[in-house]
This record gives sequence, C-alpha cells and structure tokens, in this order.
Amino acid sequence: MAQLKRFDLNLFLVFATIYESGSLTAASEKLHVTQPAVSNALAKLRTAFDDPLFVRSGRGVAPTPVARRMILPIRQALDVMNNSLEGRITFEPATSTRTFQLSASDANASLLLPGLYETVRREAPNANLQCFQFPRRDLADMMQAGELDVALDVPQLTAPALRKVNLADRDLVCAMRMDHPTAKEPWTLDTFLTLDHVTVSTQRFGQSLLDMTLGQQGVHITPKVRLQHYLPAIELVANTDLVTIVPRELCIHTDLILRSLPFEKPTTGVWLYWHQTSHNDPANEWLRTKIIDHFAGLYHRADHSVASSQ
Repeated sequence: MAQLKRFDLNLFLVFATIYESGSLTAASEKLHVTQPAVSNALAKLRTAFDDPLFVRSGRGVAPTPVARRMILPIRQALDVMNNSLEGRITFEPATSTRTFQLSASDANASLLLPGLYETVRREAPNANLQCFQFPRRDLADMMQAGELDVALDVPQLTAPALRKVNLADRDLVCAMRMDHPTAKEPWTLDTFLTLDHVTVSTQRFGQSLLDMTLGQQGVHITPKVRLQHYLPAIELVANTDLVTIVPRELCIHTDLILRSLPFEKPTTGVWLYWHQTSHNDPANEWLRTKIIDHFAGLYHRADHSVASSQ
C-alpha cells in the first residue's frame, strides 16, 4: 500500500492503452495526449517494474512476458475503478437494486411511505426502502458513513455538513374526540389549560415545543401522558377525554374534532436533510426529488381536504 501511495495510477491507463493499441502513437491519439507524454509515462512504468514492458516490433511495439502477465489484473483494476465512477455519476432507477435508507418519525413516515413506495415500485421496482428513526445527534455521521441517505425531521438540526430543504410548514391543532365533554363549550385558553393532555415529544425529559410556546406566554400544562409518537397519541385521544396537539394533516381522515390553538402557534415543519457529500449523488438526488414532489402533492391535497370540510 505504501508503494501504491507513491504511484501515479494514471500510468496503468497508459499501460493498458499501449498494450491494446500496439503503438505509442496510436495510444497517444486514444488518450488525447502527445506522444512524448506517452513515452514519458512508459519510462516511469519501466523504472517502476524494472522491465522494458514493450519492445519494438515492426511499426509498433510488442509486450514483454512481464507485460503480458500484468495486463489482466490491470484491466480488471481499471474496470473496477471505471464501474465505481459510473455508479457515482449515473443512476438508472429501472435497474437499480439499491436499498434507500431513511430516518423519519412515525408521523413523517406515515405521510411519506405510502406515496413514496408507489413511486419506487413504479420507477425503481428492484429497489427497496428502509425507514427508522435515529437519534438526531447521529444523523450527520450516519449520512457521511453511507449508512443513511436522507432524514425527515424538525428545522432545528444544525450540523454544518447537512443540507436541507423545507418540505412543508405544519398547521398544529388541538384534537379531541367528537363527544368530548368540552366539545360544545367556548374555546378559550382557559378551557384549553383545564383539559387533560397528551404531549408528544421525541425526548423523554425536558420541554416540548408546546411547553416552550406556552412558557413564553407565562402558562404551562402538566401532561397526563407523554409519548414519543403522534399515532398512538391520536388513538388515545380518540378513545378517552384526553386532548393532544397534532399536525392537522395527520387527522384529516379521522372523526376527531380539530380546534385551532387558542394561543400563538409554535413554528414547526417538516424538513428534508442530506449530507453535503451526497449532494451530487444521482441516486440520492432522485430520492430527494421524489420526496419533495410527494410532499408538495400531499400538502396540496391536505389543504384541499381541510378547505372542503369547513
């Protein structure tokens, strides 16, 4: 390996081209360099391998026994490098067998995966999807290591190596069951504060986004239940007198009552993250495009559904 570090790998390409061309002149034409440049490269190869490698034969050159033994492994190595480069600069969805790795919460995954799966099934039928929710502190390192392609998360991720785009701004509402005891009462902040709450937060401890928003107004709530995911919170609210703050789009197909928040709404949304080293990767770019397109259509349909129900 130490010798390889000092060796110019471009010389292998010159070697293979001379071998296939049988002429330094022809090799220079194929490589689009001057003949002296090819001669200089051959001189370096001869020194490195302590062998002439090519000797005059008629109007061209013929390989020595050492060169004939070298050509097969060199061709194989060049093919491996060429295939690797082509894999990075091209992406054919129809033939790809790639497994795309995503990080997303249950809410984001439930919004994304049905539509994304249909797109992948249609355009990249041999590709696969894996979606888990990983700790935010690990996302940048996992992406850099190639263990993760993209992440859907809150706008607060600040790792300098991550790039991001806003997929949607969320409309948070208070959800309660249809026959909730306060369903027909005037909807005020005081009423909201007297209710029993389910708080959704990815953190076991500390303030949630709702806690911080209420704290800015000098009030707070003590939740009866604290959960990591929205979907069990929605199920819990649908079957109890508990209420929860939830993105509207997660409830448009439920029988829950959705009330506007009786205070200034916290700013939140869904953001798509990827590592800067994957920015020009065609496969990653294809995946990002499909996710962005899906959310654009999803929120357009969600807005239409909400408008139609009012």
